[in-house]
Amino acid sequence: MSIAISLVALSLSVVSLAWQAWSWKNSGPVIKVNVSNAVTDAVTGTAEHYVVVEAVNKGRAAATITGWGFGMPDGGNVHKMVPLRISDPIPHRLEPHSKATYFIEGDALRDVHRDRSIPFNKMRPWVDLASGKRVQCKKSVPLKD
Repeated sequence: MSIAISLVALSLSVVSLAWQAWSWKNSGPVIKVNVSNAVTDAVTGTAEHYVVVEAVNKGRAAATITGWGFGMPDGGNVHKMVPLRISDPIPHRLEPHSKATYFIEGDALRDVHRDRSIPFNKMRPWVDLASGKRVQCKKSVPLKD
C-alpha cells in the first residue's frame, strides 16, 4: 500500500514539475515569425504581389520589434529602408497574443534573387527584438526559383 501511495505522489510531483516548467517557459514573450504571399492594391491602387512577414507573440509578456528583414546565406540581409504604409511601424510594441505585419514587394526579392544569385529557399525572414534577440522564421521565402 505504501508503494502505491509513493508512486502516486511521485507521479503528481512529475506532473507538477512539468506544468511549472511549461508555465515558466511561456511567462515572457514567445515570438514566432511566419512568412506568406499577399496580393493587395492598398499601396499603389493596382493589385501587386507582396511577401508578408508576420510576428506573433504567443507569450504572456509584451516585446518590442526594432527591425525586420530577410537573412541571406552570404551573411547579408535585405530589408525595407522606407517602410510601406500597410506595414506596422518600427519600433512596434507587440502585446501578448497579438501580431505585427510587414510587407515587401515580391519584385524586390526577385531582384535580389536575380542580381545576387541567391535561391529563394535560402532567404529567411527575421525580426529583431529590443532585447537584442533575433527571431528567424523556420520557413523560407515562398517564391519559386
